[in-house]
Amino acid sequence: MTKLQRIVGCDIIIMPGFGERMKTSDAEVISNANECKKPLGRLKTALPTPGGSDWAGTLPTVFEKLKTPDFGFVSGRGVFSHPMGPKGGATSLRQAWSALANGISLEEYSKNNHELKVALDEWGPRTRD
Repeated sequence: MTKLQRIVGCDIIIMPGFGERMKTSDAEVISNANECKKPLGRLKTALPTPGGSDWAGTLPTVFEKLKTPDFGFVSGRGVFSHPMGPKGGATSLRQAWSALANGISLEEYSKNNHELKVALDEWGPRTRD
């Protein structure tokens, strides 16, 4: 299905993400994400976007499993259900990415980043469901 989406011109391919809730194995998600990057004639690569109930706490897992920063991140719950509203949710995602980029755990980074702390308190550390 991923290959077909590339052939018809999709440049971003949203697919079921990691975690039991999505009923897709990690191997299948990784395979679909890798298919987005494989050479396919003259076609450009597509941005793999695994998603499903994502928020700041699931960002490290997606990053670790895909082994690349080149992915999209669907975080409806992480933005719109954040206790501080969408702005707080979006800020918590940027803070989580900054923590990853600097090699700091989310828990440690949240000590000085309130929106991330609120997200971790709401949904727990690095959960998927």
